[in-house]
Amino acid sequence: MGRRAGILVSSVRAVVIAAAILAPAAVVCAQGEVPAPHLSGGPPVWLGYLVMFGLLTAVMLASLMPSKRGHQD
Repeated sequence: MGRRAGILVSSVRAVVIAAAILAPAAVVCAQGEVPAPHLSGGPPVWLGYLVMFGLLTAVMLASLMPSKRGHQD
């Protein structure tokens, strides 16, 4: 009886492995054609440059702002 149980377990194991390998292939085959992407126009380039210039200006002004400490500290 031990040999039959071993054969049954190995058969079940083979079926489980085959199902695990073939399941993704079945999903891929069941899918339809991928739709073409619809790309809309993004924001204009000058707007990005304007934001970058504004942030650069804010950083420069903050770094050039004098501190409240005196020269003798």
